[in-house]
Amino acid sequence: MSLDNGMVVVSWPLAEHILGLDLSAPTLRLVFSMLHQLDLSGACGPEGLEECPVIWASCADLRERVGPKRSKGSREIRAAAQALKAAGMVEQFALLSNSTTLQWQFSAWIREDMRNRFAGQWVLVDLEQLGSLSTALRINLYLNLQKVRKSSAPEFFIFYDEERTAEANRVRIHN
Repeated sequence: MSLDNGMVVVSWPLAEHILGLDLSAPTLRLVFSMLHQLDLSGACGPEGLEECPVIWASCADLRERVGPKRSKGSREIRAAAQALKAAGMVEQFALLSNSTTLQWQFSAWIREDMRNRFAGQWVLVDLEQLGSLSTALRINLYLNLQKVRKSSAPEFFIFYDEERTAEANRVRIHN
């Protein structure tokens, strides 16, 4: 079992894949919290099991890491888990113990990617910072900034919607 420092390392191709799924902000935050829980389980290390293990986590713990912090219901977690299942990221999920515990199993390719995440480009995700971001666009910007953070010549792309005014694009980025 790894020590919990509130951060998770994810390969850049996996992060890019997740961002490309057009998921809501709560779902994006939850998937990174779930990846963190996978990392804490020790399944991603060289001694990890061959197949991805079934993982349990308290919904309250998942929310505490990435929000919404004041929420007590499981509606957002249920919706997020269903979106991840539809995207092929999880093989199974279930809400247990009167919807207070989430049980899931990532797809084999997710676990394999997490095992080999240091082979190429990767991004260090601080779950506390991620939890403070309220839109999918801000999460996308945060992950892109984390990727290029210590580069000699950082370069990244921010989508500018030509059909919106400059003010509407500014508001979209700042909100």
